[in-house]
Amino acid sequence: MENRRSYSVRLLPTIFKALKLLAVKKEKTISGILEEAITDLLQKYEKESKKKLQ
Repeated sequence: MENRRSYSVRLLPTIFKALKLLAVKKEKTISGILEEAITDLLQKYEKESKKKLQ
């Protein structure tokens, strides 16, 4: 198992509820869903910054 760092966030109740429902539907943990979303977001911004350099 990879080392993980802990980080706490505050979410609107509606966002948290939707996140919990998604995790149940996809049979994943909330942490797994959040990690996937953050990875996608980082890739998006990395692509945007590369386009600006061209």
